[in-house]
Amino acid sequence: MASLRARVVLAVAAALVPIVVLEAGLQIAGVFARHEARKRAQAAYDPKLPLVAFAGDSNMYGAYIDQPAMTLPRQVERLALRANGKGLATLNLGVPASPSWRVLEQVQRAVELKPVAVVVRCGINNQWQVPPEEGLGVLESLKIVRWARIRFFNKSLAEPSPETGGVPREGSAQFAIARPNRLGESHRLEVDRPAVSIPFETAMAQLDRDVRAMHRLAQGVGAKLVLATYSAGFETAFSHTRRTMKSLAAELSLEIADCAATAQQAIEGGGSQPAPASYEERIARRASILTRDRHPTGRGYSIEAIVVSDALSRAGVLDGWKPKDPLEPMRTDPPKAPALERIPGEPSQFRLRTLMGDRAVLALGTPGESIVKEMSVPLNWKALRESTGSSPLIAAGAKPDNDGFISFTIPEAMLRSLPTGVRAIAVVERGGEFGAACVLCSNVVELR
Repeated sequence: MASLRARVVLAVAAALVPIVVLEAGLQIAGVFARHEARKRAQAAYDPKLPLVAFAGDSNMYGAYIDQPAMTLPRQVERLALRANGKGLATLNLGVPASPSWRVLEQVQRAVELKPVAVVVRCGINNQWQVPPEEGLGVLESLKIVRWARIRFFNKSLAEPSPETGGVPREGSAQFAIARPNRLGESHRLEVDRPAVSIPFETAMAQLDRDVRAMHRLAQGVGAKLVLATYSAGFETAFSHTRRTMKSLAAELSLEIADCAATAQQAIEGGGSQPAPASYEERIARRASILTRDRHPTGRGYSIEAIVVSDALSRAGVLDGWKPKDPLEPMRTDPPKAPALERIPGEPSQFRLRTLMGDRAVLALGTPGESIVKEMSVPLNWKALRESTGSSPLIAAGAKPDNDGFISFTIPEAMLRSLPTGVRAIAVVERGGEFGAACVLCSNVVELR
């Protein structure tokens, strides 16, 4: 019996030795990786300037921004330089798809650099990822466990990779965003979104715990923690994170950059921005500051940069700042809705003035509301499809002509079968480096 027990112990030990060795190797590699990351970070900004670190997810990283100078941290940096002639150094530590517990790790990296402030935006990704403590408990701290999750279960982010890719497409489980940030890193995302989302209460409780931990870290080095809301913060999924962030800011006496409130004014009117005169103008405003999946555009980040700079000034880390109207970027080249028109004398012919690279579809329908290209439009095209037996979504006939017009032709048979009250609207996908970044709609044209 003793001999059998000894053999079992030896067999278990033999099985554990490779795991222990691998874990030890990963831990040692992690020490060197953190050291190298710290060196890269320190080389990415002027050490003579006060440092403001930015931590968060794709909304901080700048997922759709093909010019790094248009990201939120870099725009804040320029505003600070104009404010006092010396400016601030900024460092973008954001990583796409990061939930709040991964952003907490970014803040841990940030405080090692002794910043004067850390600007944080996170929470939306808590709604579809499982926190570590809901997994294997204390074993979650092991490097080998995290490696296994990344390699086999797609529960988190992989290490930086030079691979290229795009933003998530409908129905795809994996995607990559590879534009490098200021540290010269790009991030491959391996994402498997569960069929059932995390309950809001659970997701926000985790956000609450992680932000409190970020506050303690910032306090430990004498840095100010500034919380930033998502610009889409009035929409259902985002509104929970905004309420949590505002509640924490009030309780912990933190400055908050409420980007959501300003974005709402930019779209719906308020402050110096008049209310939109039409449905099409409202959609054009939204598309100018938010992409179709609710990430800021370059103009959106310009607005956010003013809001964040105000918060940094209130926190006492941005000298010489004079309050600016955050809606000023909306008055520079005001957004315009695409214009649809019927070609005179040609009842079946339409044309739409567009920008290079736009894709468009002509939608026909009766009064009502329905979805085209993920946008709610003021017509019911499904009812028309059921009554006519054919799809009333018409693709463009050719690429834009030399004058920038896209043409549409309604088939004669369909035109004859249309009931009274039918109208047409053009839905435009306006792309960027990573695909169709925003969706706009044109004016409505009455057919009969």
